[in-house]
Amino acid sequence: MGLSDAPHPPAERLTITMPMINRSRSVWVIASGDAKADAVADSLDGYTALPAARARGTQQTLWFVDREAASKLHTYRCPA
Repeated sequence: MGLSDAPHPPAERLTITMPMINRSRSVWVIASGDAKADAVADSLDGYTALPAARARGTQQTLWFVDREAASKLHTYRCPA
């Protein structure tokens, strides 16, 4: 849904609903930094109260996270 007179900046916005996201072939989730570590871990553990946990592509869902954002994942392993 497009909006060109939003009350707060930016005035022009595009809103994409979860059903629209989930109809996409590919969904990419990108997170970086320590502040996102809990949300990344909770989302990948299936805590569906977080929108990122409910985002699923029809063919693939890819998560791109840096070391800090991945720091609380239970299966986190990174080569030295």
